[in-house]
Amino acid sequence: MSWKQLSLEIDRLQAEQASDMLSELGAVSVSYEDAGDHPLYQIGTDDVGLWEQVRVIGLFESGIDVNAIESVLSSQLQGIRTWNWHNEQLQDQVWELVWQDHFQPMRFGQRLWVCPPEAVVSEPDSVVIRMQPGLAFGTGTHPTTALCLEWLDTRNLVGKSVIDYGCGSGILAIASALLGCDSVTAVDIDPCAVETTQENADNNSVSNAVLSCSVETMNDAQADIVIANILANPLIELRQTLTDLVADQGCLVLSGILHHQADSIIDAYQSDFRFGETNEKEGWVRLAGVKF
Repeated sequence: MSWKQLSLEIDRLQAEQASDMLSELGAVSVSYEDAGDHPLYQIGTDDVGLWEQVRVIGLFESGIDVNAIESVLSSQLQGIRTWNWHNEQLQDQVWELVWQDHFQPMRFGQRLWVCPPEAVVSEPDSVVIRMQPGLAFGTGTHPTTALCLEWLDTRNLVGKSVIDYGCGSGILAIASALLGCDSVTAVDIDPCAVETTQENADNNSVSNAVLSCSVETMNDAQADIVIANILANPLIELRQTLTDLVADQGCLVLSGILHHQADSIIDAYQSDFRFGETNEKEGWVRLAGVKF
């Protein structure tokens, strides 16, 4: 299967804004490179801050009109200096090889690790998620995913049920199962994500606990914990759906939220949830609330 890639170069202070716009326009993943002499393919936002100019790269499904997306993005970024716009056709294998070369073991919290299949983790009591980077994006490098993994690491999940709504690669569903959940439902609107999640669950020997399915085919059973790591506007649109999925006294974890969007998300959900302290990483926010 082929994919389309759109990239542009922009001053580092506007890189996050361009990234968010690409995501909202349908990018299945967004990554950064140094626009200078030393590109990196898998980084944290802290690294972006070290660069003066950043190349922001959006990956799109092959059916997308990238020229139209470029036109819309140019309009939205009007008045902001950008340069070196470029779009091209990619094959799956090109993408996968690049990410495999740069994917290293990462720890989240005290015990949770995300690693490529061949990596060795010698830390005692470690819980290791083994992921093969691919096009259903999600290996923990983005702050929104990291925030969710760190939250899961702090919980006693033994015997709990979890719904991962918008599962992507299934990393949060797999983490939940490895940390002791009896039942995990991983849901996505993208058939590729549903398939990849089940493959990743198989590779981590938790397929007995993880069921991946589409939004249309999921059952309406409630869960002790519902996690939704998606963008702010969909979180607001899905307010009733996500609320209904959380059991009484259950927990709702929301991520994919920029700092300035947190209050609007809390306002949307506060009639049903009591939110605790807001947690932030590199400008992104995770919210966790208990249903009352």
